[in-house]
Amino acid sequence: MIEFKPDGTVITANENFLKTLGYSLGEIQGKHHSMFVDASDRDGAAYREFWANLNAGRYQEGEFKRIGKGGREVWIQASYNPILDLNGKPFKVVKYAADTTAQVIARKRAESVRGMMETVAAGAEELNAKSPRPSPGKRRRRRLSGLMRPINRHSVLPQRANRWEESLN
Repeated sequence: MIEFKPDGTVITANENFLKTLGYSLGEIQGKHHSMFVDASDRDGAAYREFWANLNAGRYQEGEFKRIGKGGREVWIQASYNPILDLNGKPFKVVKYAADTTAQVIARKRAESVRGMMETVAAGAEELNAKSPRPSPGKRRRRRLSGLMRPINRHSVLPQRANRWEESLN
């Protein structure tokens, strides 16, 4: 759990949050929430809209990528809850979060493996489509000649089968 002023400044955080991101309270207190956000997202419209919604009293929740101490990637499932004063204006935001980093990494690995398997399967299909296949007549003759082998060579059946096979050519 961590608490912010409506402008995103850290008020306080519990030990669980601090441990998850690798900070002490003294390192984050008074600093802006953006210190936990990837630089590529920090200056984006979506991040500004996120805080505008919180300042308008609108609850935000979801799975978020955050940056811990030393640049470590941390994934959380979190809810950001604006706390309203008697006039209905937010005076702080309380975030409750659970560390989901292990689950996200496992999901990303599974997606990566699935993607590789789909690539291999597509390659195999392409190879099968390009490989030459015997014509239906040749396949039929192979099947018939295989069936005729066990029959006595001196009987009439093999001779008739051979004539029939020749007529297929």
